[in-house]
Amino acid sequence: MIRLYIIEYLENMTTLMHCRLLGDGQHRLQYCPFPGPIGQHIQQHYSQEAWSLWLNEQTKLLNEEKLNPLDPSTKARVTQAMSVFFRFDPSV
Repeated sequence: MIRLYIIEYLENMTTLMHCRLLGDGQHRLQYCPFPGPIGQHIQQHYSQEAWSLWLNEQTKLLNEEKLNPLDPSTKARVTQAMSVFFRFDPSV
């Protein structure tokens, strides 16, 4: 019983991280959520929960501003909004 607890604790230690948005004890992103250096930065410094919160905000942004996800100018607008949400310089 104690051995299972220790194994579970050690497994959680490898997946928990300090998220710059939500603080300690957050689950690490298992994949790069966005292409390029911005995605790598998000994967290294932000949690799965923070990314989920961003996806909700992104959906609101696309709907409220009636943005077309296939339009290249939308990517710039989404990247700018993402940098504000996560509080980082978009030139990361």
